[in-house]
Amino acid sequence: MVQWVNRYRDSLAKFETTPNPTKIFISGFSNGAFFCSKLMMEAADKITAAGVVSTFMPATTITQPAQPVPSIIIYGTNDQHLLDTLHINAPQFPSTPNSFVATPLFNQLISWHLQRNQLNSTFTQQATNSKYKLIYNQPNNGQANNRKYFEIQVYRGLTHIYPVNNTVNATDIFNQFFNSY
Repeated sequence: MVQWVNRYRDSLAKFETTPNPTKIFISGFSNGAFFCSKLMMEAADKITAAGVVSTFMPATTITQPAQPVPSIIIYGTNDQHLLDTLHINAPQFPSTPNSFVATPLFNQLISWHLQRNQLNSTFTQQATNSKYKLIYNQPNNGQANNRKYFEIQVYRGLTHIYPVNNTVNATDIFNQFFNSY
C-alpha cells in the first residue's frame, strides 16, 4: 500500500500538487482502525504517525514492531460495539482514566502501545465534563523522543461513529496531531 501511495504521489508531480513525500500518516475507524494497528506493527518504519477511532488489538495479533509510531486513539462511552465487546452496560463504561486503565481489555491495548513505543506506564491525565485523556510520553530509557508518544481520548456520549461534528471532530484532532510530526 505504501508503495502504491508513493507511486500515486509521484504521478501528481506533473500537476505540482505533490503531497509531502517523507511523511505517511494513517487513520481509520473501527475495522479500518484495526487495519491501521496492523500497519503500526508490520510497517512501522514507513509510518510517521497514526490516529484511530474505536479499535482493539486481540492478543493473538500482538507482535513487536520495528520502531515507535506516535499515535492517538479516540473512544466513546456509548460505543455499543465496545460495550458489547467489554460485556458492560453504557453507564458502566470506565468513567475515569484510572478505571479505564484497570479494564483488562483496555489495559492489554495500552500495554501493547507502551511496549511498541518504548514508554513506561506513567501517564498524565486531563479531564473535562465531556472527555478525559491519558497521555503517555515518558520513554523507558528516560531520553525525550517525540516519536515515543501515545494518547487516548475518551468522549462521554460518543457512539460507534467516526466523529466529525462540532463536539468531536476526529479529522481536526488527527490533523493537529499529525502536524506536530
